Amino acid sequence: MGQFYCLHCDRYFANSTVRDEHFKTKRHKKRMKQMSGPAPHTQLDAELAAGMVGKARAPDCRGTLGAVEGLPFIFLLM
Repeated sequence: MGQFYCLHCDRYFANSTVRDEHFKTKRHKKRMKQMSGPAPHTQLDAELAAGMVGKARAPDCRGTLGAVEGLPFIFLLM
C-alpha cells in the first residue's frame, strides 16, 4: 500500500512524485474546492431537526437554527 495519501480525494500513492502530479489535476482541485466550502450541516443541526437534543445539551439553541447562528427561527402558522 502506498504511504503517500491525499486527504481530499481519499487516495494513496506509491511515491511523492505521483502524489505531487495528482495535486495538479482537475479532479483534485475540484475536490479541494468542494471541501473548502461550508459544511452542509452539523451533527447538532441533525439532532435538533430530529428532536433528539435535550435542554441540558443545547440551552442556547432555542429559537435559532444551528447552521445559521444568531438568526432567529420564525414559525409561521397558516
